[in-house]
Amino acid sequence: MMEKKSPKMPSPEKFRRARWIRRKRSLISFFVFLGVIITLLFFDYYLNFISKKLIFMQAKEVEEKAGKNIKVSEAERTAIFQKVKDLMMAGKMEEARIEILKYLEREKSAEGNYLAALVYLRHGDIHSSYRYLKEALKINPDYYEAKQKLAELYLTVGDFKAAQKEASLIEKQDSLREEAFLLQTEIAQAEGKIEEALSKITAAVEEGKKKGKLSPRVLIRQATLYATQKNLKRASDVISRVELSKLDAQGYLALARYYNIIGDTEKVLTILNEARARFSEQPEVSYYYAFELMRRGEFLKASDIFKQVLSAMPNSRIVAYRYGQSLLAAGKTEEARILISQILDKFPSDILALSLKVRYQLQKNDYQGAIDTLKFTISLVPEAPRPHTLIAELYWNEGIFSMAEKYAMNAIKLGEKSLSPRVVLGDVYMKQGRYEQAIEQYSRILEREPTNLLALSQISDAWLNLGNSKRALEYCNKVLLHYPNLEWMKKKKELIENLDRSPMAFME
Repeated sequence: MMEKKSPKMPSPEKFRRARWIRRKRSLISFFVFLGVIITLLFFDYYLNFISKKLIFMQAKEVEEKAGKNIKVSEAERTAIFQKVKDLMMAGKMEEARIEILKYLEREKSAEGNYLAALVYLRHGDIHSSYRYLKEALKINPDYYEAKQKLAELYLTVGDFKAAQKEASLIEKQDSLREEAFLLQTEIAQAEGKIEEALSKITAAVEEGKKKGKLSPRVLIRQATLYATQKNLKRASDVISRVELSKLDAQGYLALARYYNIIGDTEKVLTILNEARARFSEQPEVSYYYAFELMRRGEFLKASDIFKQVLSAMPNSRIVAYRYGQSLLAAGKTEEARILISQILDKFPSDILALSLKVRYQLQKNDYQGAIDTLKFTISLVPEAPRPHTLIAELYWNEGIFSMAEKYAMNAIKLGEKSLSPRVVLGDVYMKQGRYEQAIEQYSRILEREPTNLLALSQISDAWLNLGNSKRALEYCNKVLLHYPNLEWMKKKKELIENLDRSPMAFME
C-alpha cells in the first residue's frame, strides 16, 4: 500500500505575495469606491451650483426685461426728458444719446422720438433725425413741433416741396404761425424767390407784433433779405433792433451770417467770439467759428478747434468731414489719413469720408486710387453727378480719353451744374480731331459764361484746324475785347491775319 503524500505548503515568500495581492485588491476596491463617492458628491454640488446660477441668471434676465417693460410714470418721464435736455445744453451729446435710447427701449412715445431726433440732429446725423421725427409723427400725427423740425430738415437737404408742405400745415396752428412764415421765408429765399421771401418775412413780423414781441430770428432774417437786395440802409435799421442779450446760440450764428453777407468780416469774428464766451458748452458754436477760420485760410487753427468739437460730438459726420478738410488744407496729411481710416472703419459707406479720401489720394498723386474710390462712391450714389465729373477729369489727366468722355457725358446727363464736364468733352474732342463737336461743347460753356477765356480760345483753335481762319480770327477778337492785355493772343491774331499770305510764318 502506497504511502499518501501530504500536500506541499507554499513557501513563506509565495504566501507574502498572495497576501499582498489580496490587500492590493482591497485597496483598489476601496479607492474606486471612494472615487465614485467623491465624484457623485462633486457632481451633486456642481449640479446644485449650476442650477442656482441658471436660476440667478434667469431671474436677472426677467428683472431686466421687467425693468424695460415697467410703465414709465409721468414724473419719471419728465425727469428723463429734462436730464436729456440738460445734457444737450451741457454739450454732452453722446450721454444724451445713450439716455434717450435707454428710455425708448422702455416706452415708445412721440415726445421721446422727437427728443431723440433733436439729439441726432445735434450729432449731425440727419438720416437718424429724420427717422425719429417720422416715428414721432406716426405716434402723434398732430405733433406740430415735430412737423416744424421735419420741415427744417427738408429745407436742409434741399427738398423744398416737402418743406413747403409741412410749413403749410404748421401755419394752421396759431401758436406756430410765426415759425411757419419764417420757414416759408427760408424756403422762398433758397429757391431764389426773393419777393415771395420778403412777403413771408413781413407776415412773420406782423405775427410777432400781434403777440407783443418780435423774435430776434425774424428780425435777423428780415435784415438778411434786405442785405441780399443791397438795401443796406433798411437792413441796418432792422438789425439795430436786435437785442444781443436775448439771442440764443442759433441767433448768434444767424447774426454772424448776416455780417458775412454785408462783408463786415471783423464783426463776424466778434459775434462768434461772443457766442463762444456765452455758449461755451455748445459745440455747434465752436464748429461755426472754426468754419469761419477755414474760410479765411487759417486751416491749422481751424483744425485744432474742429478736433475739440469732434471730441464732443464723436458721431457727427459733418464735423469729422470739416476736420478732415482742414487737416488736408493745412498739409497735415498723415493725421488726415488716420482720421479718414477711422471714419471709414466705423462708417464704410460715408460719402463725406470717401470724398476726403479722394482729396487725400489726389494730394498723394494716387490717381488710380482716387478713381477706384470714386467708382465705389458711384456704386453708393449712382445718381450723384459730381463723382462722374471728377473721374472724367482724372481720366483726362491720365490721357484715357474714351473713359474721360464716358464719365463727362454721364455727369451732364445726371445734371452736373459745373462747366467741368463740358470742358473735358471739348478738350477730348480737340485731342481726337473732332473739332465740330469740340466747338459745340465750348459754345455751351459760352452760353453760361460769355467771357470764358478757355472756351473762346479753344473755339478759335478749332476753327483754325478746320481751315476757317475768318472764324478763328473772330474769336481772337472776342478774347481781346474782354482781355485786351493778353500778349499771346495778340501774337496769335497777327499770325492768323498773315496766314493766307504766308502759311509758313504761322508754322514758325
